[in-house]
Amino acid sequence: MIRVALILVSMLVVANANAQWTSAIGKRGGHWEGTFGLKYQDSEFLGSQEGSSLKFESDYGFMFGLAYNFSDHFSAGFDVDYLRAYYQADLISATPGEPDIQFGHKGDFSSFMFNGTYNFISGSFTPYVSASAGWQYFDSNIIDGDPVIGCYWHPYWGYICNDYYQTYTETSFGYGATAGLRWEIDSSMFIKASVSQDWFDMSGAHSDPSFISGAIEFGTRF
Repeated sequence: MIRVALILVSMLVVANANAQWTSAIGKRGGHWEGTFGLKYQDSEFLGSQEGSSLKFESDYGFMFGLAYNFSDHFSAGFDVDYLRAYYQADLISATPGEPDIQFGHKGDFSSFMFNGTYNFISGSFTPYVSASAGWQYFDSNIIDGDPVIGCYWHPYWGYICNDYYQTYTETSFGYGATAGLRWEIDSSMFIKASVSQDWFDMSGAHSDPSFISGAIEFGTRF
């Protein structure tokens, strides 16, 4: 998170030094915009009432989004992100006398979140806040059940059979809040740096997991 904070401060210094030059290239209202960026998700611990737990390690991923600016101040849209993070699982046995299970693996996180954003300043440099709601999908990559064998005829390699495995997955409703800085580089390009906190309602958890993340996004307005 220190890296994100340094980038936010750097954007503020650069924007103040170029305030006169950039004052005329705001005018976001009435335009669509798309973004693509890098996301950093901090670690998180998830416990259950029975004592089992998951510890998610921090990692990097990517994200993209689309939004429409109803005015220079307000926009609405959606963001999609993905990352693959290592986790440590401690599973408490439900049968007396049987040993507990501990293992580590990598899981896939992806989310689809609708958001509304308010830009405090109509000019080319502005702080902003966002509220979001949507869904997160988590794939443990741990096999759930027997494999399913599928066979087909390939036009070049003939008759082929493959094994397909189902895995333990979780789809959770979530909501979040974001604060950041936005700088319009010119009339069509901009950069954003932000810090977010998201909460997800995962089944069986003693409390809802809360993920803190930082993001750097590059965007274009059209």
